[in-house]
Amino acid sequence: MDKLHVVLVGIEYEGNLGMIARLCQNFGVEGLILVKPAIEITEEAKRWSMHSREFLESAEIVGSLDEIKDRFDCIVGTTAKTANQYNINRSYLLPWEIQKTKKMALVFGRESSGLTNDELERCDAVVFIPTSPKYRSLNISNAVTVLLYEFYKKEGDARIADKKIRKQLYSSWGEIVEKLGFENDKATIKKSLFRRVIEKSQLNSREGYGIAGVFSRILKRIKT
Repeated sequence: MDKLHVVLVGIEYEGNLGMIARLCQNFGVEGLILVKPAIEITEEAKRWSMHSREFLESAEIVGSLDEIKDRFDCIVGTTAKTANQYNINRSYLLPWEIQKTKKMALVFGRESSGLTNDELERCDAVVFIPTSPKYRSLNISNAVTVLLYEFYKKEGDARIADKKIRKQLYSSWGEIVEKLGFENDKATIKKSLFRRVIEKSQLNSREGYGIAGVFSRILKRIKT
């Protein structure tokens, strides 16, 4: 399995933390990262982790998602709240639609409130687990189980384009947007929309380089 990390933002309950550590080992997860946890790792969490105590004790603790964003090819946030056309940060993929990268992080939010819009903005893609409209929210450990299972099944599947290619596309698109005269909020929205479209498309390297080549020609024409 590729190097997958589970990231928990503001985890609030030790029982959930312990169970998630156990699940990570069940599915061969490389590491566990805690972003500003609301709890400490005490004996209760270790008890829930069963035979995964060492894995739990080795969890990395950081202050924000910004501290880890450059370490992964793709960071996938999770949400139980679906998007409307005005909230592009919650525009989502379904679990089986997400492809692998060599270094990927799955990010889960607080049990009480999930990830904020600002935190989702820092993710490359967003995934939503479809459930009954009457009661959409899953317990965090159940959500982790579903997504890790989906990723575990993907052994041997095609990978999405690496982060370097995708960043090149965002940079070129941003330059095109600015050359066309979009400014301030309108330019920001155009850039964000394009990034979400690219991440949702899960394009591969060949597709990424093909689009980059077209953008290069467009920029040359604009500049002449």
